[in-house]
Amino acid sequence: FFFFDSENFDFVIIAAGIFTPMFAIKIGASSSCPVYPLRGYSLTVATKPSISGQLQGNYLQKAMSFDHIYCTSVANNMVRLAGFGEIIGFPKASKDSAPSPGPRVLEKYASYIFGEDAACEIVKTSIPCFRPLSPDDVPLVGSVKGVPGLFLHTGHGTLGWTLSLATAHCLAQDVCDKIIGTEDRDVYILPDGSSIEKECLSPNRFAKPN
Repeated sequence: FFFFDSENFDFVIIAAGIFTPMFAIKIGASSSCPVYPLRGYSLTVATKPSISGQLQGNYLQKAMSFDHIYCTSVANNMVRLAGFGEIIGFPKASKDSAPSPGPRVLEKYASYIFGEDAACEIVKTSIPCFRPLSPDDVPLVGSVKGVPGLFLHTGHGTLGWTLSLATAHCLAQDVCDKIIGTEDRDVYILPDGSSIEKECLSPNRFAKPN
């Protein structure tokens, strides 16, 4: 399934979403990767232009969040709504679970946000999306103590779109620090000049002490 040997690889990054723990278990890093699948839903809706050809309400010009429902443009006159967080197990096990109200709620929000006339067509029915959630709802980013060369990038929960570019930037710094020997830095520097302590994102915050 997965073989990790520091003699064959200098660095390995595991970024496999909800399946990251399965890889971590195989290489003795399970305590640094306590990630569990969180089921949410995504709904794609086509909106009806006004007579002038402009979008009604002008809602698609930027992403928006409404009562924890995330809405963003994916094409001309088309939006995607996403939300919900259900602890229901892995995808295979979730098939036997009770029906979720999530899809119906997303459809109601689409009508509420864009109006009955604007939300004219559901392009795709709501589909389940499984997000990797950490115990403290903060991503796991960085090197794994006790497994030289191993890095994790997971645990973003419902904020994958929101946080992944920034955390990927942090991870790139971590790997580069290992390569050039400056790994004693305690913070990640983000493109806007702000910083975040490595300890806040470190997978080792959950690792069992020796």
